[in-house]
Amino acid sequence: MSEIMIEIKSTIEQIDGEVNTIEMVTEGELYQKNGSIFLMYYESEVSGMEGSKTMLKISEETITMTRFGQTNSKIIFDINHPMTSVYHTPYGAFDMNVETESLEKSMDLENLSGYIDIKYQMILEQLSSSKNHLEIKIKS
Repeated sequence: MSEIMIEIKSTIEQIDGEVNTIEMVTEGELYQKNGSIFLMYYESEVSGMEGSKTMLKISEETITMTRFGQTNSKIIFDINHPMTSVYHTPYGAFDMNVETESLEKSMDLENLSGYIDIKYQMILEQLSSSKNHLEIKIKS
């Protein structure tokens, strides 16, 4: 397990046109297991999920984001397969639909660097719909 620095930029465009961007820099851990790369970090107050742990499993075709803490969720980003899941919050559980529009990644384990770029659409139980862009840069 290697310690790394992670820059995260998340842009969310709501269906009404409102755009919110959150940027944060945090420490994290990177390791490889069973042919997949794992990236773990803790959310901060900036993301609104302070204390939650986020884990990304980076596989050949997909990236799986799992969050543990105040909110619990699992999103599988896969261009070929939209996914349905449940988003657990302190306010209740909501059905979540995610459709990945684009997924790019490049990882250099030797130099402990890389990037992840995901564009996706998310619908939470017909209550909200948004277009999302997640950009993650990894540095040693």
